[in-house]
Amino acid sequence: MAIDNVGKYCLLAMKAFADVLATILVPAVTAALLKYLLHLSTPLFALVLGAAFLFTAVVLVRKINSYGKAYRKLEGPSDELRGPRS
Repeated sequence: MAIDNVGKYCLLAMKAFADVLATILVPAVTAALLKYLLHLSTPLFALVLGAAFLFTAVVLVRKINSYGKAYRKLEGPSDELRGPRS
């Protein structure tokens, strides 16, 4: 990795960090606010929290895969990334 490209890698890392952090925090805070504002019972809150967890897991997998593709695009072709030759 050349020194000139460090900025691109840092920018991608910061964007990925902020995006993943927001993806984790928004559903959790929303579920907590729903419990507080709607006075949800514990079983109903557990259902809302479970739905938020599932939503977060699905979205995180998609976002992390997309950032992996963006990183590989920055990295360029490499023998290590191509896998075994046939």
